[in-house]
Amino acid sequence: IKWLRQEHGGVVTKADSIDLDRADAAWTDQFGWACAIQTADCLPVLFCDIYSSYIAAAHVGWRGLLSDVLGNLITEVPVSSATMMAWLGPRIGPKVFQIGEKVRDEISSWILNKGGSPDDFFHDHSYRQNFYLVDLARLAKFAISLAGISKIYDSGYCSYSQSQMFFSHRRDLGRTGRMATVIALRS
Repeated sequence: IKWLRQEHGGVVTKADSIDLDRADAAWTDQFGWACAIQTADCLPVLFCDIYSSYIAAAHVGWRGLLSDVLGNLITEVPVSSATMMAWLGPRIGPKVFQIGEKVRDEISSWILNKGGSPDDFFHDHSYRQNFYLVDLARLAKFAISLAGISKIYDSGYCSYSQSQMFFSHRRDLGRTGRMATVIALRS
C-alpha cells in the first residue's frame, strides 16, 4: 500500500515504492500496489479508468483543492480523462462545513479563475456572522468535471454528522482517528 505524508497541497506521486512521500495524491498502473488516503473530514477521491488499467487516490481539503491536487492528478495519469471515473467518499458535509471570510475569498478566487460562479458553492451561515457553509464535494466535482471526467459517483456520506460510522476532526475537536480509503488494481 502506498501511504502518503499528506500535507494539504497539490503534489502527486506514483505508487511504485514504499517511501512515505509528501503528497496528497497517488496513482499506479501496476498490479500489487494499492493507493491509500487517510481522512477525518477531508474528502477522499478515488479514480480508475474504464479499462481497469490504472487507479488513483486523492486527499482533498480546501487547501489541496486550491493547489489543484485533482487537476494535477488527472493530468499526471497517462490515460485520457474521457475514460476516467471518480468516486467521492465520506467527508464533512455542506450543512456543517463552516469557513470564514478569508477562506471564502480564496475559494471564490479559485472558482472565478476556473470559470465558475462562487454563488453556486456558498451559503450564509444561519447564526454565525461572517461565516459561510461550503460544499466540499461540489467543489471537487467542479474541478473533476473541468478536467474532462463526466462519470462522477458520490457516496453522499458526511463524516461530521454520521458519528457512529466516521471519524471527524472538526466534530471531535482534533482528538480522533483517521479513516483509510484504499483502492487497488485486481488481476
